[in-house]
Amino acid sequence: MRSLYLLLFSLVVVGFYTSCIRTEDSSFVGPSLCPTSNFKILEDFKLSKSKIDFNVDGTLGLSAKFNEKVSWAISIKGSSGAKKTFEGFSDSIQVEWYGNQDSLIFFQAENCVVSLTVACQNPIVENVKITTKNKFLNTKGYAYLLSDMENDTRVGSYPGGPTNLPGDTITFVSYGIDSSSISKSPAGGGFYRMEVAKKQNAWFFGGITFTKNAAFNVNSLKALSTDPSKIYFNCFIHGDDNFTNNQAQIYMSFGKIVKQDLNFSGWKYVSFKLSDLRITNLNNVAPEIQLGASPVQTRKGKIYVDFVVFTKDVPFIDLNKNQQK
Repeated sequence: MRSLYLLLFSLVVVGFYTSCIRTEDSSFVGPSLCPTSNFKILEDFKLSKSKIDFNVDGTLGLSAKFNEKVSWAISIKGSSGAKKTFEGFSDSIQVEWYGNQDSLIFFQAENCVVSLTVACQNPIVENVKITTKNKFLNTKGYAYLLSDMENDTRVGSYPGGPTNLPGDTITFVSYGIDSSSISKSPAGGGFYRMEVAKKQNAWFFGGITFTKNAAFNVNSLKALSTDPSKIYFNCFIHGDDNFTNNQAQIYMSFGKIVKQDLNFSGWKYVSFKLSDLRITNLNNVAPEIQLGASPVQTRKGKIYVDFVVFTKDVPFIDLNKNQQK
């Protein structure tokens, strides 16, 4: 009997040991953590330019080539604190950078450090100088800037709503420069200010439109894509939690509205895909940003708006990526 117990114990131990031995499994899915011992760089990490003006050049090319597929990451960091990252698993890198970022800090005219890191390898570091701040007007099909709100006379408005009474205070103005008395926009420069103080409670305080004076061109939107599932609307809005029951209503077309409560202070990035609003025909898009009351009426409303832009395939800022880094 004792011999039988010993035999069974031995079988269990051997089975456990063999189950723990790592074997090469061709069915394994996913990239290896590190390259093999034969890893080589076939083409050095290169930047298409050492100095870049995105307003003229459009994009900065980043490239490299390896002899095998590897996990890699490119990090671009500006002296302003702005940053952008690209990640992949491949044997070659062909990346076009549009000068955009992964946080609320925009790249300025500044020096940037560009690092390529392959898993388990030392980083490869290059440098690039942005000579002029990017206005995002030359993005080769990536973005369609509707307005940077800096003294933009093309932006139409209907201040105060349908009924304005004597004594109502209404400020609808596009600033051309930063004001020391008003919170600066992440995009820099000016922004659009809507602020209303009414004598009576109201649901609606007015809004701004991009179709009245032809700031919006549907053909420019279609140049990005004709597929609403590939187009994102993006903007920055500024709330003030001293103004209660305020709500931004971002109108895309009839019945297609995104509502954002303004019960916060400071600037906030807002982004959504047009298809999320069940928009199927881009010819029906007519963007507006309205200021209203919610969940109850109120006498005061306030919102600042800046940098209204459509982008293709991805949001203008990937906040999820920023949180992971």
